[in-house]
Parts: sequence; structure tokens; C-alpha cells
Amino acid sequence: MKKIFASAVVLFMVTVTMGAVSCCSAPAKGGIEISGKIAVVGNEPFTHLILRTEKGEFILTGEKKAQLWTMQNAVVTVCGTLSPDKATLPNAAGTITVTDFKK
Repeated sequence: MKKIFASAVVLFMVTVTMGAVSCCSAPAKGGIEISGKIAVVGNEPFTHLILRTEKGEFILTGEKKAQLWTMQNAVVTVCGTLSPDKATLPNAAGTITVTDFKK
């Protein structure tokens, strides 16, 4: 009986922990966490890495951009800060400076 109870407690703790974990441990003020598909748009040398979501297309920038570049067509969740700057791509919903991501 004690083993069953202990197993149930461990299972409960794992379930709760997994539900609470996101790619952003604590989003900063003005932070965003959004999922979508990674794509590259534009012609060389004017290509842009974007995240296509239900809310529109977001230009991706930041230190993690190089890692995301190899993940074209993958569905990912990115975390970062959102800027309304869309000067480099007029149809973009904004620019996300990526601080973290998960596949």
C-alpha cells in the first residue's frame, strides 16, 4: 500500500511539474511566448527568418536565430521580447528577439 501511495505521489509531482514548465521560466515584462512554423522569406541577400503563427508572421532576431535557421518548417515555441518594428518586412506583425525556444 505504501508503494502505491508513493508511486501516486511521484506521478502527481511529475505531472504537475511538466504542466508548469515552459520554454520561458519567467517571461520579462513585455515578453512573449508563441508557437508557429519557422520559415525563410525573401531573396538573397535580403532573406528573413520568420515565425508563421495564427496571429501573423513575426521576424525573428537575437542570439538564438542561428540555431533556428537550421529548423526551417519545424513547429517551435519561441520566447522573447516583442517589438512592433516591421520596417524590414512590411507584412510582419512585429519582431521577436528570441531568448529561448523549444521544438
